[in-house]
Amino acid sequence: MSETWINDIDLGGAAYGFVLGADPNHRATPSFSDASTVLLGAIGPAWSGEPTQAAARRVVISGNVRQSSGAALLTAIEAIKQIASNGPVRLRFADRPDREFRDGRLVDFIAPSRSAILSNLASDLSVAFECDDPLMYDVNPQGIALNTSRQSLPVGTAPSYPLIILNGGGGTLTNPTITYRNSAGDSKETMGFTVALGANDYLVIDCIRVQVTLYTAGVASDGLSLWTSGDFFVFRAIDGYLELAQYPTLELSASAGTPFGIAQYCRAFL
Repeated sequence: MSETWINDIDLGGAAYGFVLGADPNHRATPSFSDASTVLLGAIGPAWSGEPTQAAARRVVISGNVRQSSGAALLTAIEAIKQIASNGPVRLRFADRPDREFRDGRLVDFIAPSRSAILSNLASDLSVAFECDDPLMYDVNPQGIALNTSRQSLPVGTAPSYPLIILNGGGGTLTNPTITYRNSAGDSKETMGFTVALGANDYLVIDCIRVQVTLYTAGVASDGLSLWTSGDFFVFRAIDGYLELAQYPTLELSASAGTPFGIAQYCRAFL
């Protein structure tokens, strides 16, 4: 049974023969770290940033590798080592194969033999990764079609930052506005633009990079100056009731024309 993937490579396949042993503790909540500094003459440290920030997460994958010969075992271990050290990697496990850790850096790799080296056919294996971003994300992003009606936004247990694309559905569109509401229908954020979009024009709002790009007949230009009200969005679990599958919503409006669009994002999980 597939149990562990690194960069979508199944370590349980015949070429690797890895069997997951101990729980890598990937379901635990991230730990928190206070940004602090020591001031001359002060007793104890002082906060130097936000009160709490998520610390990097260490994920340790441990188990064993078994092959039919000593040479095959060494080849499998070397192959796993190469996969694990291939820059920042993505990690996922069989209990939630639809979610992954991102940008894991290899920090430790141990593969002790189980018997005498020359006759050994199995090795224990422990591979540790440091993930600066401690959250898990959807492997496949959400794609929510937007219009003038409230559209439900499935969210995870951590904030998600969307990429929003707006156009007039093949017609002209003037001064579009995006409204973000909680599941009860209360308005939480709006974002308005002063622009006249032609039939072949559209806006791309990148909330994680705080960027707005205007595409005029396929030609891109900086559109940040078109943003005239409100703020960039963050989709939050607190704006809904996850246990009841009641989520925050997004809707569009405009002073002229009928707005259409899409919100793309990956749900994030603690």
